[in-house]
Amino acid sequence: MRTAIVVSVHKGGSYTDAGNYMLISILPSIDKILERHMANLMFGFMEKYNIVSKIQFEKLLETVRNAVDNRMSVILHFIDFKKEFYTVNHDILFDKQYIIGISATMEDWFKS
Repeated sequence: MRTAIVVSVHKGGSYTDAGNYMLISILPSIDKILERHMANLMFGFMEKYNIVSKIQFEKLLETVRNAVDNRMSVILHFIDFKKEFYTVNHDILFDKQYIIGISATMEDWFKS
């Protein structure tokens, strides 16, 4: 079980609308290191079994680097899918992870 300090940060708009705040989890450093390590392991697993193409990530990175090197503007648009996360059936998601070979131990770690 992980413990974090959660801080709300105002994104803009009315201060009385709870939807105008994002929650930031402040985790201990060891948790951040562990999560980065796990992300690297997962990417390696997905790459090894051709679940995600390395090209998908490298193409974006190459495009951004080229633009920066050529002193061009770079605009990235990030979409907040936080409300969509709650509509995902997590049992189906974990079943799919099992099918592609993610162990029960790894699944327990994700659920925590």
